[in-house]
Amino acid sequence: MGKWKAIVMAIGLAALLAGCGERGEERGAGESSAPSRQASELPGTVSETAQTDWSEFAPTTATVSRSQKFGSVYPAVLGRFSEVEEVEAFVRAAENAKRIDGMLDVANPEYDLVLTDEGGEMRELHLWLGASEGKKGMYTFVSDTGTGFTIGEADADALRKLVGAIDYRSEQAAANGEIVRSPSGLANTDRWLDFLLDFGEGKPAEAHVVTYTDEGDPIFQDLLFEGGTIVYTTDTTMDKFGSPNRTRSFCKGIDNSKTERGTMYTLAQCEGDPANFSFELQMEND
Repeated sequence: MGKWKAIVMAIGLAALLAGCGERGEERGAGESSAPSRQASELPGTVSETAQTDWSEFAPTTATVSRSQKFGSVYPAVLGRFSEVEEVEAFVRAAENAKRIDGMLDVANPEYDLVLTDEGGEMRELHLWLGASEGKKGMYTFVSDTGTGFTIGEADADALRKLVGAIDYRSEQAAANGEIVRSPSGLANTDRWLDFLLDFGEGKPAEAHVVTYTDEGDPIFQDLLFEGGTIVYTTDTTMDKFGSPNRTRSFCKGIDNSKTERGTMYTLAQCEGDPANFSFELQMEND
């Protein structure tokens, strides 16, 4: 298969997988938030040749997070799996996957998956699952994002079921250092102020906002600033009463306006459909 044909196939697969995940039951406690770590900085990272040999690798835990960008693992844990059958499902999906010829050109990953054995060896993967049953999935290694592996329908369905069993509660989001907006109020407001400070100075910065509906479902809004542009992503795939979707926009500025309650922040100088960057964050007066 030629390189360009492989790229076209990979793009088609990415479009097929651009659907959304599901919600479910929490599997593990949260971890404190930190900037996404580059693969080369992660302990236990091994070469791609060794990674693709799954016969001697026996992980005991599988940790899933919402991926933010290629080449790094987002440390805010969405869910952790430790039951033997659960971990084996992740390993089986990776082991059975078929390598895609050529270099990939795909949309950003949906999830980061870290598999860890008792000795501390780790395999870090980017994962695409989509929302529809009976569809194929895909993964790459975090350390080699140009090489993809197609996950078969049955294995992808098994992973969708596991990820769909994660219940990401507000307490876990707060412990992860994310900005939490719920019916009970706003938590971790200092993270937003830190983001504004770095943004104002032109420094790379991240802000992750999790808004909880009245039913307790999370809606994710991620702002990644680097090189003069804010990459803004909205993820409603865990809102069971809404329309599951992931959208991405590119903005240059942040506006603020005074209200009776405090200061309202919105995104400015954005490209694309205005519905995709309707971000508002109200900071209350002290």
